[in-house]
Amino acid sequence: MALFRKFFYRKPPDGLLEISERVYVFDCCFMTDTLKDAEYKVYIGSILSKLRDYFPDSSFIVFNFREGENQSQIGSILSEYDMTVVDYPRHYEGCPLLTMEMIHHFLRSSGWPVLAFMLSALLIYRKQITGEQKTLDMIYKQAPREPLQLMSPLNPLPSQLRYLQYVSRRNVGSQWPPLDRALTLDCVVLRVIPSMDGEGGCRPIFRIYGQAPLMVAEQTPKVLFSRPKRSKLVRHYKQELCDLIKIDIHCHIQRDVVMECISVESDLEREQMMFCVMFNTAFVRSNTLMLNRDEIDTLWNVEDQFRKDFRAEIELRRAYNCEIMLLKVKIPLPDLMSSILAMDDSALDVDQVDNLIKFCPTKEEMELLEGYNGDEENLGKCEQFFLELMKVPRVESKLGVFSFKLQFQPQVSDLRRNLNVVNSAAEEIKSSVKLKRIMQTILSLGNALNHGTVRGSAIGFRLDSLLKLTDTRARNNKMTHVLDEKLPELLDFPKDLTNLEAATKIQLKYLAEEMQAVSKGLEKVVQELAVSKNDGQVSENFCKILKAFLSSAESEVRSSASLYATVGRNADALALSFGEDPARCPFEQVVFTMLNFVRMFVRANDENCKHLEFEKKKAERETGNEKLKMVAPKRRLKT
Repeated sequence: MALFRKFFYRKPPDGLLEISERVYVFDCCFMTDTLKDAEYKVYIGSILSKLRDYFPDSSFIVFNFREGENQSQIGSILSEYDMTVVDYPRHYEGCPLLTMEMIHHFLRSSGWPVLAFMLSALLIYRKQITGEQKTLDMIYKQAPREPLQLMSPLNPLPSQLRYLQYVSRRNVGSQWPPLDRALTLDCVVLRVIPSMDGEGGCRPIFRIYGQAPLMVAEQTPKVLFSRPKRSKLVRHYKQELCDLIKIDIHCHIQRDVVMECISVESDLEREQMMFCVMFNTAFVRSNTLMLNRDEIDTLWNVEDQFRKDFRAEIELRRAYNCEIMLLKVKIPLPDLMSSILAMDDSALDVDQVDNLIKFCPTKEEMELLEGYNGDEENLGKCEQFFLELMKVPRVESKLGVFSFKLQFQPQVSDLRRNLNVVNSAAEEIKSSVKLKRIMQTILSLGNALNHGTVRGSAIGFRLDSLLKLTDTRARNNKMTHVLDEKLPELLDFPKDLTNLEAATKIQLKYLAEEMQAVSKGLEKVVQELAVSKNDGQVSENFCKILKAFLSSAESEVRSSASLYATVGRNADALALSFGEDPARCPFEQVVFTMLNFVRMFVRANDENCKHLEFEKKKAERETGNEKLKMVAPKRRLKT
């Protein structure tokens, strides 16, 4: 069949790109030049004429990827050729597409490594496959290795594997991704010098890329550190003279970081990449990040230049950042632990508690401090802080409970307020008698305007048809004019919909996420209370306070869950009351359509009122002029 189709294949008309059988894209989608309105209409019209000749007996449906609420120019042109135009809901959240610009960039650039990584991450994230290395290997087997080497000068697999391990932690950790962690990259140590110059040596410099940690609003990655090639600190190291290289960096980093190690040639101009490493600071749980030869991204052909016992260490100044955090807390360490166990919201706010969570000691740090028998005063503030935390079993879990308790009341209040807004908006729309009569008037007016056509005897209309009224200004004004003359008591129907605008700013899926977060947070509180009862005296006060909190929190969550279920039913019932399927026309679309209709109605009514006022004043002036004309002859007769 493929050969048969090939023999009878017809080239599509100029101006169209065939992406599948009888599926085309206008080539102007890929153009950067902008045509003027008249030129654009002629250009599109010529393509459509050829297409009509190409398929004389076919019908056409066009998916228009547009933005905004007004009808697009191409939509108007296509409708003139009797083509069905469907505006694709690009503005909907969760649309499974990228912008054409991004697609074009992705396909032209090294898209396969990124795609392979994302496919692997998706499989691991959904727990469909276990094992990061196995998953990555399976995906890469779908294409030859040669294209990968052509697309990427560096072997990206080590960093990709590291990030897949980050994704895997989502399935076992309590919070994913973890809270952002600001660190200081103090220095880099290279153990066993690579041979980059052919003589058993190298001249390394480092460049660090990432987001500036002290500039929260600035999310664009930038160069955080770069050692000049001609700096006095750039040295030539040889394997025969030294075993390791230590290079000071002193660079603040946060979130995703790319570190490049580059070997400078003897002329101090030319350079070659030694290796590259990408990591995320939130997943660094100790002061040192240790990487072996298989955990760095290197050029494809330089593996033999790195000995098997090569190591790269990134030393991070976690202790320094911890001390800065403690200075902001401003509570002595013994009192700090008492405040934590008492969950004292007058001593600590939620931001401070979250910062304490970030600096909870890791397993490795606790193992180091457990064997310390000296004077605690000889330790640094960070280590003293760790020792205080270690006196309390599962202190990180208890801090998480404390954080949840601090946020619980405002979080539940916001959730209930939004749920009540949705509930009220749905009830107002369904129960408004004036709105129902206006809908009946729209249907009657539409049938009258379409009398004599197939549309002249409609028994109803789709909800989205309300927005199409905005395409005909005269029809809007006609409708409000009829209401003003015949049913003026209906003109103030927007007053029945007091919660409509507020409801358009709420998305039910976010409310579902909030409800789920509250429920899961409460589950963790219950779990921690159960195990804390076995902690002994250290957690007695903590358990007492937590038990009192649970007694009220559980009833509030049950009440909120009941309200959430009611809101869900009412939201679906609202769509059904308009004859719409809630799955295809969700609550957000209903209230969005209604709000736009209300605004259009109010605007049209205001225009009618202004027009009537203008006509009234005009009539008064004409009446006054007529009176003056009648008075003037009488005056002449008297004289």
